[in-house]
Amino acid sequence: MIDFASYKDGKLVKWPAVNPSKKSPHFSLLCLQPNFSHPVTTPIDAAVAEAYGWLAGLPEGEILERLVRLNAGRAAEEAAGHIRWLRPAYQSPGAAKSGIQGKLLELGEELPAPEATPPGKRSWPDALPAQAAALRDLLPPLDAPADAAALSAAFEGKPTPKRKADIQRLLETLAALGQAEEVREGWWGRAGTCLFNARRG
Repeated sequence: MIDFASYKDGKLVKWPAVNPSKKSPHFSLLCLQPNFSHPVTTPIDAAVAEAYGWLAGLPEGEILERLVRLNAGRAAEEAAGHIRWLRPAYQSPGAAKSGIQGKLLELGEELPAPEATPPGKRSWPDALPAQAAALRDLLPPLDAPADAAALSAAFEGKPTPKRKADIQRLLETLAALGQAEEVREGWWGRAGTCLFNARRG
């Protein structure tokens, strides 16, 4: 049984319990239609209007016209390469620095050949936890997927076979923890830079 309640004239009104197995066809529609005069949504509506510089309580038609104009303006900006990220450091760390969004893959489109451009040489720590952290921090700013050999070359010192094997094991560990993702023959950081579950080969 499911209990529902709503507000009516500022008072909480409890509905009769509903058995999901015996619900009417209108049950789904009822659940999907929020009460827009709810005491919680009214201050939110006012705050959103204030954030856009609009007067609170505009008619629905005026709000819709303004949203359509706003959407068209944002679409033009995005087509020109200017993306207004809500959280640029999380959603697109590489684009946050350059101000340009990376190209998204179309369905069926192949990934480009991995050409990693690590940001300068870093020191390779001695301790295993520090190695994992250094590798995890290296992944998000990469321009393209990178394999263990390319990532090994991003650290100071000679990229020995042992270091490549260590990096490969650490990448597998980071992937198991959701900190990295295997993209075909390379790896890509999960900190907002994944290519939306790109096809695996």
